[in-house]
Amino acid sequence: GDWSSDVCSSDLVPGKITEARTGVATGNLETVRQAVHPIKASASNVGAHAVRNLASQIEQLAGEAKGETIPALLQDLEAAYALAATQLREQRAQL
Repeated sequence: GDWSSDVCSSDLVPGKITEARTGVATGNLETVRQAVHPIKASASNVGAHAVRNLASQIEQLAGEAKGETIPALLQDLEAAYALAATQLREQRAQL
C-alpha cells in the first residue's frame, strides 16, 4: 500500500510500534522484528529516511537478540514517525 495515504487513514505504524513494545516487554524479539519490518518498507516508499533507518536498526538488533537498546529506539521511531506523518500531511495539503 501507499504509506503516504496510510499515514492519514490508518494506524499501521503506531499499531506496529505497540506490537514491538509488547514484544520487548515479553522478551519476544521475533515479535519486535516482525512488527518493525513493514514500517521499514513503508517508510522507504515515501522517503521517510529517519523512520526507515530506525526501523532497520531495531529489526537488526531484534534479529541478533540484542534487546537492551530497543525501548529507547522505539521511542525515537515513534517521534520520527510523528514528524514524518506531519510533513506528509502538510505536503498533501499544498497539492
